[in-house]
Amino acid sequence: MDLQAKVKEHLAENGIKKKYLASLIGIYPTQLSQWLSGHYTLTNIQIKRVEDFLSGKSR
Repeated sequence: MDLQAKVKEHLAENGIKKKYLASLIGIYPTQLSQWLSGHYTLTNIQIKRVEDFLSGKSR
């Protein structure tokens, strides 16, 4: 499962809004939606923040 799919699943299962995750990783909600659909590329730092979010290191 790719990172975008993991994020989509995590958000849906936990009732977390995309706007919240976008603010955590420092991008606009529209950029997050574009990334989730494969039309935007995150920086390595932003990817690390997403991974930390999924592992529970940032909330």
